[in-house]
Amino acid sequence: MNQKDLNMFRELLLEKKENLLKEVHKNRENRNNYHYKEVGDTADVAADSYEKEFMFELTDKEQRLLNTIEVALHKIESKTYGICEECKGKITIDRLKAVPFTSLCVECQAKKEATK
Repeated sequence: MNQKDLNMFRELLLEKKENLLKEVHKNRENRNNYHYKEVGDTADVAADSYEKEFMFELTDKEQRLLNTIEVALHKIESKTYGICEECKGKITIDRLKAVPFTSLCVECQAKKEATK
């Protein structure tokens, strides 16, 4: 991969990182502003519990994505970006444009999903 492509992907990843951090900040504000409801009927308690659980799950997912973006940025710096972690082949530019933080080529990703 040439330096121009690496720079393009670095900018794309930094933009995704910035947007994700904005989203995390917004979610934290929402969580901090969350008003716990008085205990109501069973449906109210279940809905309240689901909402709290969803907010924490979203934060975990965002953290994993942020870590994945950081790994991809490190790979750009170490010149290993765009190399599949499984087969060591090249990940296509089209795949990287669609999922710039991916670590697997299409074939290896399909194999991984098939074994789940």
